[in-house]
Amino acid sequence: MKISTQKHGFTLIEVIISITIISIMLVIAVDVIKSSNKILKKSEKYLELTEEILLVKNQFNFDFEYLQRTPYLPFEIIKQAGNDMFVFSIAKEGLYQEEASPRPLSVVAYSINSDDSERTQGFNRAQRGFAFGVSQATPTPKGYPLPNILENKWIDEHPFDFDEWELISPRVLRLEISILLNDGRIINSETINIEDYPKITLLMFSCVAVDNKLLKQSRATLVEDLINYFPDSSDDSFPIKDWQTAKESLPDNVKYHLKIFYKALLISENSETLLDTLNL
Repeated sequence: MKISTQKHGFTLIEVIISITIISIMLVIAVDVIKSSNKILKKSEKYLELTEEILLVKNQFNFDFEYLQRTPYLPFEIIKQAGNDMFVFSIAKEGLYQEEASPRPLSVVAYSINSDDSERTQGFNRAQRGFAFGVSQATPTPKGYPLPNILENKWIDEHPFDFDEWELISPRVLRLEISILLNDGRIINSETINIEDYPKITLLMFSCVAVDNKLLKQSRATLVEDLINYFPDSSDDSFPIKDWQTAKESLPDNVKYHLKIFYKALLISENSETLLDTLNL
């Protein structure tokens, strides 16, 4: 009996089937890698925004820890270029002038800058010490700013000319403050009056942060768009529900590149002391 030593190779059909299987496996592998990269990029963007938001919230917490709501330490809410500006006093040292010694009290401002001025665009903070007193040469009160105890307002007509602004976050481009009064009314910066300030029991800070993709756009246009996307709260409502609904209605190329967050400042019943700050 002869034993055959001839080796048999793969048939054409077997080769074609093998190549087909390998191709399918490669396509699946490539899709998995692409999906993983997309998920990774989204996670990185989410973490970037989360870290940025945490920086802003930490700044809120730091400043509000030293805020006391008394006639001597007032605050004011101003509508400015679509976004709100919050000016308030804290029991923390600050410089009135560079060459002067630190003052025991400071005035602080939060503001969104979106124009082409020298100030860095984004969520900005400024701080400056109080200066009190009069002189024989200048009998009128001088200071920057000097609180008017009777009207609960700043005496200076333009107390917001801070020399230096610190950029807290370039990604936070929308700030709105809603106000809850002790009579149950909810108002905003456009409708608040001087007589409403002693009635304030809660301030709701609503903010929008965007990622780098949206930041590539014109800042002024982007801020204008965000104001349109997330309008001011109406009377008798906080913007939380309205803003979440508005976000869901945005196109995917916008809503997946921004994040909404809130901060609440709770005041005591007599509107004189700070009770708590709330992350929402």
